[in-house]
Amino acid sequence: MSKSKVSQFIATLLIIFIGLEGVFFLYLVPKVRLARISIEGDLLLSNQEIFSLLNWNTRPLYFNLRPDEIAATLRKATGEDIAVRKEWPDHLIIRSLSRGALFVSSINDHVIYFNEHGGVVSTVDASEVLPTVIFMPDVDEKSLKNNKLPEWIISLGKLKRQYADFYKNIESITQRADSIYLKFRDMPFFVRLNPDFSIKKAQHAYWQTKQIFESRFAFSRILDMRGSEIVYNTRGGRI
Repeated sequence: MSKSKVSQFIATLLIIFIGLEGVFFLYLVPKVRLARISIEGDLLLSNQEIFSLLNWNTRPLYFNLRPDEIAATLRKATGEDIAVRKEWPDHLIIRSLSRGALFVSSINDHVIYFNEHGGVVSTVDASEVLPTVIFMPDVDEKSLKNNKLPEWIISLGKLKRQYADFYKNIESITQRADSIYLKFRDMPFFVRLNPDFSIKKAQHAYWQTKQIFESRFAFSRILDMRGSEIVYNTRGGRI
C-alpha cells in the first residue's frame, strides 16, 4: 500500500472517529441520566433521602455527577465515612467504609449495634466479640448521630483495627457524668477514668491494673485512675 493510500486511510479513520465523538457529545451526553443507586455497607439511606441531601429535584445527568463532591456532602450529612463512584452508563455506587459494628448498647430497652460513626448497624457478625457501652440516660440514637461523638468512641474504632486482641478484652464501658468505668474481661474490677479519656490512657491503665491484680489488690472492686495516684475501692456495691 502506497504512502498516499495509508494517509487517506488514517484520515478516513480520524474523520469517522471525530464524527462518532461528535454524535456522542451532541446527542448522548445530554440524555444519559442517573437511573440506579446502589448502597454498599451499613448506610441506611433511601433514594428519596439521598436526593434530598444532594438537593436533586430530578434525576441528574450522568456526566454531571461529581463523586468526590457527592461523597463530601453525604459525609457531612450522615457522619459516615463514605466513598462514591459512578459506573457507566447510569449507575451511582455509594459505599460506607465503616467496618461494621463497634459496640452494643441498650437504648429505650432496645439492643442496638453502633458503628464508629454513631450509626446504627442493621446486620451483625454473630462471631464478633463486642464491648457493651452503657450511656447516660439522656443519650439516644438521634443524639449520637447529631452531636459530636466522644473521642473515646472514635478512637475505639482505631483500637479495633490496630490492637484487635486488646479491643476484644474490653467487656464494658459505662458512661457517668464525671467518669468512665472500664471493665476488662480478664479482671474482676472496674477501672475509673476521666470522661475525656483516650484509648492510649486506657491501654496504660490496663497494664497498670493487671500488675496490681496479679499482685496485692486482687479483691478491689474499683480502681480510680483519674488522678496521678490510684485509689482503691474495696467495698463493692453500685458504681
